[in-house]
Amino acid sequence: MAILRHILVGCSGAVLFDEPLYPQVLNRVLLEENAPPYVQDLDYRQRCYGMSLGERIVEAWAHTGRVLTADLGSRLYHRTQVYYGELLKAQTRWPLIAGVVEALTDVQRHSFQVILVAPQTKIQLAPLIPSLQVYLQEIVWGDVLGFFGTVASGDLHRHALRQFSLDPKTCVSVEATYTGIAGARAAGIPVVGLATLFPFAMIQRRSQWVVDGFRQIEWERIQRWLETGRDQPPPLTASEPPPATPDHAA
Repeated sequence: MAILRHILVGCSGAVLFDEPLYPQVLNRVLLEENAPPYVQDLDYRQRCYGMSLGERIVEAWAHTGRVLTADLGSRLYHRTQVYYGELLKAQTRWPLIAGVVEALTDVQRHSFQVILVAPQTKIQLAPLIPSLQVYLQEIVWGDVLGFFGTVASGDLHRHALRQFSLDPKTCVSVEATYTGIAGARAAGIPVVGLATLFPFAMIQRRSQWVVDGFRQIEWERIQRWLETGRDQPPPLTASEPPPATPDHAA
């Protein structure tokens, strides 16, 4: 029997919708390097949402046709973190997913340990950290991936398991991107998929559960699944007659 104790929350799409910021910062560094702008293709959303910063730089630089050396990659990585943080700080309001503050507050009432798994680096989210830490016990930053690490490999989620000595059987990961879902499952963590960025049916194919948003998650139902292998109450047996109903005869 497994008891749900830890909730890992993927930052991208579950807590923060920061995807519009990336093309701006990537094109800024490309312009500084006299490289052509990065034009998103039709598959960009499916392929790149939820990626780490290093993955995005490699993706964008590949379109320039130039070789990305280790030294240049390190410089782009540092500058892009700073530019992202500046752009985030300049927002008139934090780009949080609707209802996430209330949802995280509700999770706290269940006495779960809540860990944010952020593909973003600490420098990127520095302006937002004080607001996030009110609702989270721990944060795992994308810094641990370095420049060439990938989210879908599961390395970020495995780092969270190691850092906090977690058993994946006592965890669920709340994810909203294909990349985040792949990473959690690669680490052996069951996934609650949120249909905040992608169609419900597409998230359903990749997750153990899927809901429209954070507020629709039924934690008791998930706990029952971990304990019994089913997410519905057991059926009544012959020795358990259905409860009596009031007599409404005229």
